[in-house]
Amino acid sequence: MPSAVLVSEWLARFILFGRWVRADGTVRQDAFIPDERLELSVTRCSGVLDTEIWNIGEGVARESGRNLHGRADVGVAVVKSNNLDVRTTPQEGNPYHADVVNWPARKDEQKMAAMALAAAAQFRPPRVNSL
Repeated sequence: MPSAVLVSEWLARFILFGRWVRADGTVRQDAFIPDERLELSVTRCSGVLDTEIWNIGEGVARESGRNLHGRADVGVAVVKSNNLDVRTTPQEGNPYHADVVNWPARKDEQKMAAMALAAAAQFRPPRVNSL
């Protein structure tokens, strides 16, 4: 995977709280609110097997002591169209990790950007493991 993130790529935001998704399967803005460092943890999906993305998500959930409720996939083009950027930040256990960065300092502006990402996101429920 190239270190430069391409505008054609997709990113997965793992859904670790059930309240981040509405009953109709649409994603709430809360799923895309950045942390206190003004970074949003995501995983690059393009060119990666879907099973590997889910394995990473399950690892993230396990590490955080939460359940994996699914993932919200959003295009890098949407991120960039909201004046945000994506920085590759590979981690142990997730070589495809990245952070959405360049968030505005004001909370109301962060919420507006998060709302736009959520509106464009495609929710994917967790995979069903074969027995």
